[in-house]
Amino acid sequence: MAEKLKPCPFCGSRRVRIVSVGIKYERDHYWRVKCDSCHTYGSYEAMRNVNSREAAEAKWNTRAEPERRVCQCKDPQAARDYCSACGGILEKE
Repeated sequence: MAEKLKPCPFCGSRRVRIVSVGIKYERDHYWRVKCDSCHTYGSYEAMRNVNSREAAEAKWNTRAEPERRVCQCKDPQAARDYCSACGGILEKE
């Protein structure tokens, strides 16, 4: 059973789909994931040897989790849920 594609890492949209790139049966044919919101594709370097829809899906869903830094400032400059001075996350008390 196919996994659900993760949202676009650039805009956060869930409007992502797997597309075929190149001419079928040609040597350069491969699969990529495209975001229909910001029109971004998965990296060519990362996806160029992907030869199936399932492999493209697995590759797209494999990504590093962002580092979660907590604000250590004595006087944090609040901008929503992060500190605009250091970029760290503000912990709710």
